[in-house]
Amino acid sequence: MEPIRVRDLFALRFPSTPLLSPDGAHCAFLVHTALEQEDRYQSDIWLAEPEGGARELVSGRSPKLLLWLDAETLLFTENREGGTVCSAVSLRSGGIRQVCSFSNVCTGIWKLGEGTVLVQMVLPGPKTEGYAVLEEIPFWANGRGFTSGQRSALFVCRLETGACSLVGPQDGEIGTVSTAGSRAYYSIRYRLNRKMKFAAVRRFDLITGVDEELVAPDIYDVFWVGELEGRALLYATDMRRYGNVENPCFYRIGAKGPVCLADYDEGPTNDVTSDARYGASTQYAVDGGWLYYIVTQDGCSQLVRVDAEGRREFQTHARGTVDGITAAAGRVCGVAARGERSAELYFFSSEGEKQLTDLNGEYFGSHTAAPVERWRFVRGGTEIEAFALLPKGFDPNRHYPAVVQIHGGPKLAYGPVFHHEMQVMSAQGYFVLFCNPRGSDGRGNAFMDVRGRYGQEDYEDILAFLEDALVRWPQIDRQRIGVCGGSYGGFMVNWIIGHTARFACAVSQRSISNMVSMFCTSDIGYRFIGDQCAATPWDDAAALWRQSPLAYAHRAKTPTLFIHGGEDYRCDRSEAMQMFTALRYHGVESRLCLFAGENHELSRGGTPSQRIRRLNEILSWLARYLKPESEENEE
Repeated sequence: MEPIRVRDLFALRFPSTPLLSPDGAHCAFLVHTALEQEDRYQSDIWLAEPEGGARELVSGRSPKLLLWLDAETLLFTENREGGTVCSAVSLRSGGIRQVCSFSNVCTGIWKLGEGTVLVQMVLPGPKTEGYAVLEEIPFWANGRGFTSGQRSALFVCRLETGACSLVGPQDGEIGTVSTAGSRAYYSIRYRLNRKMKFAAVRRFDLITGVDEELVAPDIYDVFWVGELEGRALLYATDMRRYGNVENPCFYRIGAKGPVCLADYDEGPTNDVTSDARYGASTQYAVDGGWLYYIVTQDGCSQLVRVDAEGRREFQTHARGTVDGITAAAGRVCGVAARGERSAELYFFSSEGEKQLTDLNGEYFGSHTAAPVERWRFVRGGTEIEAFALLPKGFDPNRHYPAVVQIHGGPKLAYGPVFHHEMQVMSAQGYFVLFCNPRGSDGRGNAFMDVRGRYGQEDYEDILAFLEDALVRWPQIDRQRIGVCGGSYGGFMVNWIIGHTARFACAVSQRSISNMVSMFCTSDIGYRFIGDQCAATPWDDAAALWRQSPLAYAHRAKTPTLFIHGGEDYRCDRSEAMQMFTALRYHGVESRLCLFAGENHELSRGGTPSQRIRRLNEILSWLARYLKPESEENEE
């Protein structure tokens, strides 16, 4: 059996975007592959039957969105030269024909009545020659670039003629959208006083042509809105108790506004992080009077369904993740990861689950993935979930270096899933240690709430986790331990090196160093930092500085590698530059790698060659300080 290597990124295939046909007989989905020579991702349309079997349907194109026009005809979109082309493929003949095209980029498409689709399109802002004009906040968005003046809106499109008409307001950003017959429900974040606010909820009726506001803006953060049994339901949070990362409740939208039906205090969507995914998948699906959705719970994500009264039922219980779902005609399919393997397509039923694809069977049949060890320990009366990968060929009579990994968010989670980077580290002889400290998702609002206390309980949990792991595995060499993390995890690495010299080296990726600058430069800064740090630069700058790793950088002694995307607009590259400058100024060995053209998703969706370079930079840095006797890592 072969070890898992850096370049195995090119050997894996990643499914996404599952969509059942109206009769439930077929499930279309995308399969993504990283191409080494062309340095890009290839996406192909595949077709699976819930009874078993899967085949490639369309290849050599660049599909983005899928939509069933009927039980035998699948529509798919391709973005070309600032616009979108819609084509349809027949399951019977395999023939492909162009259906319509749009002059703007299409980012969503839904069926709305017979022969009609609802399309979400990006409306570009005014163009200037050679310079950018910023007149509102946020002025850019991660993965999209400058967005000042840009909007998104919904249009009704008649497929026969290609004629489109605007639905509702266009001075905002469309959020979640769902359709029920001839009715569409959607959330929209308006630009109020040149500042993006929280969402309003609206409903459009194709038959009457009426578009009406159901919920006023800036009260709720909306995850889903739609219809069950003829009743308008809302899955949202009013953010009153735990701020803007509070878990949502189910509401029924009545004449006097939303009325709470159920509060299950659970993390919405799949928040279990992994770098072995590509492409987007829907987290919500309606069928037979049920809303099917995904929740994060105890380091895993599960499929759940809820009815119009707010009563819910768990549909899966396995360890792992459900990444995306689709439901139709009493059937439910989804992309899910089980065991020490990357995701495949599954059929879910009351009898259990059935794997429909084996896209990576040959790879995992010839490569050894380290099993994920899971345990819990207690700090301050609170259980913390912990995980480890043992080094390849583990010998209990030897000592090994270790790497502590810290996830982003902080409202994300680690779990027992395949993580390419961690598996590579295990294969190269490291213990890989990771946990879900306070602030993580999957344990309810109170556990998640670290507002105004960044770097306190979360930091103590991580250090306590390391000590517990050292007792559990005395084979870990206490003098050869490194720490890695990205986004919030990068914040925590920056915090750690200013508060302890416990680690032999550190890797800080897409990090935060200064809460004041983060407030004013991040595409979510003014909403996220003001809420999470419980202060703004003008009402309590001292509180922001106390929660800024840069304030303690003069204490740092740990050699640190900084990794950052040159076009990261979630955590601007200046965050890494500030920390790098501080360490160099104070004589600490450090290195900053800026990856041109890459954004906050470098490790998960960056250009294949850049992902390889990034991981090799990390492995070389770890080897330099944790395995000084070893040779250079593979390229």
